Amino acid sequence: MFEQDFTDFVQLLNDHQVKYMVVGAYALSFHGRPRHTGDLDIWIKPDAENAGKMVKVIAEFGFGQLGLTEEDFLRENYVTQLGYPPLRIDILNAISGVDFDEAYHTRLQTEIDGLEISFISANDLIRNKRNVGRPKDLGDIEALEKLKKQQADKEPNQRKRGLRR
Repeated sequence: MFEQDFTDFVQLLNDHQVKYMVVGAYALSFHGRPRHTGDLDIWIKPDAENAGKMVKVIAEFGFGQLGLTEEDFLRENYVTQLGYPPLRIDILNAISGVDFDEAYHTRLQTEIDGLEISFISANDLIRNKRNVGRPKDLGDIEALEKLKKQQADKEPNQRKRGLRR
């Protein structure tokens, strides 16, 4: 699913126990709506502990010369871009319309080719895209909602009936 640079970066996030989620086009693809992209969007929790871990990740990934500090990762709506498309990594500390802690609680964790990856949930991704509201986001919302409905229709009704006395 990922290019080697992306795999290496996500592995460093995991090694340093960074609280993160994949968002953007890779999350769309994970949820069943593939779309071409020139970057990997990583949303990190904007707190001091996570910021310190990110400074270490950036250095180990080979971008220490950028001189990024913990304060950089704590600045409101801060975005760090590493590399160039199609292998650029965008590190975000905020996304529109979604609270990190709430989204982190409902994130989806999966293993792909031996790599543990955290993805934003489809519901939170839809909420984000609704808030952004670009034409391509509106198409993504429609497709994600259709995919969610199809998946729900495939799952058997698992309601438990109460016992009568």
